[in-house]
Formats: sequence, C-alpha cells, structure tokens
Amino acid sequence: MPPKMVRCSICKETVLKSKTYALADGTRACRSHDGVGEEANKLHEQDKERLKKEVEKKKKSFGGSKEPDLSKFIEDGRKFREEANTHCWTCGAEGIPAKEYFAECIVAIERLKIRGEMNFLTLNNDINKLMGNPVVLFTLPYSDEEDKEIYRSIRNRKIKDIIHFLKCVNMCKECASKFKVNDRLEALFPKPTWEQIQNMMSVVASLDPVIKEMAEKKEKQN
Repeated sequence: MPPKMVRCSICKETVLKSKTYALADGTRACRSHDGVGEEANKLHEQDKERLKKEVEKKKKSFGGSKEPDLSKFIEDGRKFREEANTHCWTCGAEGIPAKEYFAECIVAIERLKIRGEMNFLTLNNDINKLMGNPVVLFTLPYSDEEDKEIYRSIRNRKIKDIIHFLKCVNMCKECASKFKVNDRLEALFPKPTWEQIQNMMSVVASLDPVIKEMAEKKEKQN
C-alpha cells in the first residue's frame, strides 16, 4: 500500500502525511514551517484536556469520580465465606466443619489420657463435653430437583443465589435428620477393611508426638 500523501496548506506542495502536522482549521502543513510545531503541540494539549473532562464526566455518571473501594468488597467476601463455613445453612446454628471436629476429637482423647480420665464407656460424651459440645457441620450433596424444601429453608440470601452452582449444602446432623438426608450423611464416612486399617496404623503412630504436643498445649491454656 503506497504511503499517504497530503497537500501542505502553506507551501502547497504534495508531501508525505507523516511529515506534516494537523492545524486548527483542519488542514495540514509541513513540520518544517515556522509555528507549525507550536500550533500542533497546542492542539495536542487541548485534546488531552478535552479527553480528561470527558472521562471525569463519565465517571460521575457511573457513581462519582472516586475509584471503587475494593477493600470493602474483599472484606464482605471474607465475612461471607467465614459465615458459610461455620454455620448450618438451614437452621443457622454455629458450628465447626466435620474434618476439623474429628481432628479435634483425636486431640481431646489425648487430653483425657493426660488427665487420667480415659473411660471407653463414656468416651463420646467425654470428648464432646471437653470440646464444649460443638455443632458439627457436614457438606452434603444438593439437588435442585429433590431439595426444594432445603432451598426454601436456607437463611442466607447470597447462598440461595449460588447454591445451584455449588451443588452442595452445609448442614448440621439435626437438620440432616429433619430433611431426611441421613443417607447422604452416612455416605461421607468410609468403611475401611481391616487390612486398610492396619496399613494406616503406621501413619497414625507417626502423628502421636504432634497430637501429644497439641493436647499438652491446650491443657496449659485451660
């Protein structure tokens, strides 16, 4: 494609467009002519100022000239995630996730050993009492078609808006019974064979020093 040619409004010569500047009257002139460069710079500054004013005007039309406060957005997201992870979505009870609960149970058993209060007949009650009888939260599968009653009971509006994508619901044991989804709860618990249990014993044994340290630390805190 041949280079663009224009006619200089001062010397009337036909020259390359790249060797000219635009003037205020809409014509172009050779850069070598006196005053052409100054006028071009003036027009450039005027265009920058005009563009700046247009941007400010559009900002105001979209809610002000200030930049959006992302810190509030991030904090709201953090609070939402925290509440979603620590509360039953249907009854609103505050609790702890199942994985965290069972990990704490192991530490609680070690604390009972340290206290000399280990009793297999009352172990479950002793563990829960030592932990403050927490509400345990389980993440269960959710179906839009089958769980309309569960959907209607969800208290958090934001969760209701996204549960169709999450395909799961955070629920305490009592609500699992209320909505008759105990089968989903039971499906979360593995049923290992004796051989698998034997294979895991070495891993469990290697954790003993860590568990004991955590138990001793909690005992000192209490």
